[in-house]
Amino acid sequence: KIVVFRLVALAEMALLKRAGAIATALLAATTLAAEAEAAVYSWVPTEGCEAPLKMCYQGTKEKLEFTAKVDLLNLCKNDAEILEGGCELHGYTRYIGKDPLFKDLTLFMKPKQNELRGSLTLDAFSKTLALLDEAPAFQGVCWKN
Repeated sequence: KIVVFRLVALAEMALLKRAGAIATALLAATTLAAEAEAAVYSWVPTEGCEAPLKMCYQGTKEKLEFTAKVDLLNLCKNDAEILEGGCELHGYTRYIGKDPLFKDLTLFMKPKQNELRGSLTLDAFSKTLALLDEAPAFQGVCWKN
């Protein structure tokens, strides 16, 4: 009887240890997933941005802060903010692809933004070029060939 009781007690202790290890592993996985999700940020145009082409940049906070300082092609540069969460969380659900210059960032647009078969309409493109021509950083740059 004593031997059986001891074996049962040892088996229970082993099960409790295993359950504790599983609970610890689940907690660690949940924490890692939450940290990974929190590591995604977006550079989102604000309501003050009047550019015809509004893009949301998605990536790490550090990459977005760097890009916000140096990117001259974002027409909403002065009317955008870095927010927690992905672009989709902020209404920019249309995936465009990787930024051609800042390759660690992904670009998104709003789903019903002015478009024609996946590209900008001539009117939106013309407005975008006009805004670029007026931007101090682009004065003297020739966009025509």
